[in-house]
Amino acid sequence: MAGAAEDVRTLFGAAIRAALEAWPALQIAVENGFGGVHTQEKAEWLGGAVEDYFIANGE
Repeated sequence: MAGAAEDVRTLFGAAIRAALEAWPALQIAVENGFGGVHTQEKAEWLGGAVEDYFIANGE
């Protein structure tokens, strides 16, 4: 059963990242370095932060 939960979390994380990659405003911000020298890293962090938020507040 734990394997199924891990599969769901992996799929959920992939869906979040796909949604963020398709978000035009975020992509423009990354392309233009709106977040400073670490813009790309911040965009990648955002995906993990959103996933963690939903996992922590799922109930």
